[in-house]
Amino acid sequence: MSKELCRRLPRTAHVEVDVLREFVSWMSLEKKLDINVRNAEAVARNFLEYGLNVVLSYPFRRREITIFLKKSSELSPCIASLWSRQC
Repeated sequence: MSKELCRRLPRTAHVEVDVLREFVSWMSLEKKLDINVRNAEAVARNFLEYGLNVVLSYPFRRREITIFLKKSSELSPCIASLWSRQC
């Protein structure tokens, strides 16, 4: 679904967030999850600052999305997410 969305939206960067964990393969999974979300926020912010659309493929929690929106409010990001009932 993410790839199709990127194909349809002009000037869109697709970030597979799980790939960011590979940069710290030696780190424990618990620590990697936190830094992974923070790195995804930083990458998304960089793309948004350059006027690109961004699709992040990752099961973010609502709290993480709320934090990102607060940090990036001046960039006016528009967020759409698919939720499962277990979130």
